[in-house]
Amino acid sequence: MTGRQWWWWWSLCTLVAAVVPEGENVGPVLHDAGRTPTGHHCPESCSCLLPEEVVCLATGGEQYPPRPPNDITKLVLRGYEFVPTHFLANLKSLRHLEVSGSQINSLAFLPLLPELEVLLVTYNRLRFLGDGHLGKNTPALTHLDASHNELMLLNRNDLEGLNQLRVLNLHNNPISEASTEALKDLTSLTHLDISKSKLTKLHSHWLANAQKLQYLNVSNANVSDIPRIQGENIRVLDVSHNFLTFLPDGLIMATCLQSLFLHHNPFQTVNERTFQGAKCLLQLYLSHTPVVNIDEFIFSEMPQLLELHLEHNEDLLRIEHGAFTGLHKLQHLNLAETPNLKEIEEVAFAGLPDLISLDLRKSGLTVLPLSLTNLVKHNTSVFLAGTQLRCDCYHSWLPNLLTTTDISSWNGVEPLACSDGQFRSAARLAAHINALGCEKPTAVTHSGDRVVANSRQSALLECNITAHPPHTILWLSKEQNVFRYNGTSNNHDEWISHHIQQIEGSASQDPRFEVLASGHLLVRDVIHSDVGWYKCFAYNSVGNTSLLVFLALSDAPLRTLYNESLLFGFACATLFLLITLFIQLLNYLMDR
Repeated sequence: MTGRQWWWWWSLCTLVAAVVPEGENVGPVLHDAGRTPTGHHCPESCSCLLPEEVVCLATGGEQYPPRPPNDITKLVLRGYEFVPTHFLANLKSLRHLEVSGSQINSLAFLPLLPELEVLLVTYNRLRFLGDGHLGKNTPALTHLDASHNELMLLNRNDLEGLNQLRVLNLHNNPISEASTEALKDLTSLTHLDISKSKLTKLHSHWLANAQKLQYLNVSNANVSDIPRIQGENIRVLDVSHNFLTFLPDGLIMATCLQSLFLHHNPFQTVNERTFQGAKCLLQLYLSHTPVVNIDEFIFSEMPQLLELHLEHNEDLLRIEHGAFTGLHKLQHLNLAETPNLKEIEEVAFAGLPDLISLDLRKSGLTVLPLSLTNLVKHNTSVFLAGTQLRCDCYHSWLPNLLTTTDISSWNGVEPLACSDGQFRSAARLAAHINALGCEKPTAVTHSGDRVVANSRQSALLECNITAHPPHTILWLSKEQNVFRYNGTSNNHDEWISHHIQQIEGSASQDPRFEVLASGHLLVRDVIHSDVGWYKCFAYNSVGNTSLLVFLALSDAPLRTLYNESLLFGFACATLFLLITLFIQLLNYLMDR
């Protein structure tokens, strides 16, 4: 056969194959001339791992994919604009199907695929899931990924019949409405991702219907209300990046949740009832919120917690001393990027024996709590970069800590950034603070002294204290009334703990009680109700001390009254006896 004859016969065969359809509703001519590959033929522009897998990519703007062999189990189609309705009809053994980057807006192109388990239809233009079409044509489906589409509704029947579905991914769809019964048939569902949607509410029915659900992600949505989480199998809940303004009491009490993501929400308060019964929780994210205070016992029912994230809470002002009570297994505590954090109360870090890292980078702290010394015993790594501390008597204990313990895993302490603008090494810090002559308050007056005052007279209760820097004195009565010096304070520029501020703020204005500039308490016009113990509390930036003074009333007036009463009684008795004798004498004389 000559070359010209061979070319003529090849052209004729190609033409016939191109114009003769192989089935009904062929539609536009398919790539590769519409022929169904036989045997183990790999279609052009595809990569194959025959006889099971075919991956086809539209690299030249092709609208339709080439037809694959009928006996494959995995088919990947990326970038083709359309998939004809009859295209998959003969792929009865298909278990894995991916159609991505196309213009399809529904799943009507799916024929009956009885063995299909994995369906990936991402980055398309899907508007709806088919109102039960999936359940009828893909009854064995276990994994459905319809992320990055244009779904706006999740109807009651969209997922009907998919009782073997385990993973459902609807990420990045503008879903604004979802039926409370949308998951009613998903009895095998373990993972649900409906993040980056426009949902405004998380339905409690979803957890009731999908009782095997372990992972639920509704982050980056418009959720403003969250119910109490039900379901014994739920392990991960992500409701971050939403609009939650309130967290209900007992949020996760009925679950054994292990990871809870609440960051990037506008709620301002968290109380201990919110996390009541959170016995299984391992990770808790509360960062990027306007929370102001971390109160006592909030986390007290989380004995298994390993990670606590409170970073980037720009409104956080204070952490109370019992805030981390009960977190005996906590390993990572993050308080970084909290520019307005002014105080972590003294014993807040006590009771954290397993803490591996404490992140205080770029916080607003100027004074560290003394309980930080407990963490050093457990080899905790502390990160302080970007946090400027007071390098004065408030940290008189810090040089010894930095020079006598292993801080090789610490960050931001060599040198230490001081609030006066200086950077000091541990040695320089020790020399600087030593030169300040820091001395905690020490009582010179003996505690338990007794002061005796006359009724309606004045009494002076002394409290002699030595300290450096200058100290402040508060007096407390037996009724817990507080008295303070009302003159000009020497500590107007000093840092004062919130607890002491509260005590000072409750000071009484009774004019009968006056704290003198010397620190002594003057009690005017003493009356019986003033009798009792008085506490003198002295504090400065190094520490504090207290002593007791007992105020008593003098009993001299009582003794005088007692003596006078005795004399008066004796006189009356004597007079009575004389009168009696006189009367007896008269009677005797008259009888004679």
